[in-house]
Amino acid sequence: MVENLLAIPISHVTSIADILAVVQRAVEVKQSGEWIITARDWMEVEEKRFPTRWELDTVAPNNPVVVQRTGHLIIANRFATIRSRRDPPPKELAEGTSTNRWSHHG
Repeated sequence: MVENLLAIPISHVTSIADILAVVQRAVEVKQSGEWIITARDWMEVEEKRFPTRWELDTVAPNNPVVVQRTGHLIIANRFATIRSRRDPPPKELAEGTSTNRWSHHG
């Protein structure tokens, strides 16, 4: 698989708050409606869980956000899920599900 060179690196994160802070900084420089996609280079965080759709919605209500985790799992906010139904998401991403966790098999 080709690495997405536009993905925001987050290998330094240690908590959900760190992930949300990275997304918040991206929101500040992106235009409303622009995709925000993180790199999948982060390890387990102290909460031992993924960020939720609702947490991502809080910091990026007007941008589609995808937090990648490994090559097979992504977490998306509400905007990304809705937008992916209208317009195809970036080709690095697969189909959406109601859990806002998308998975690619293949």
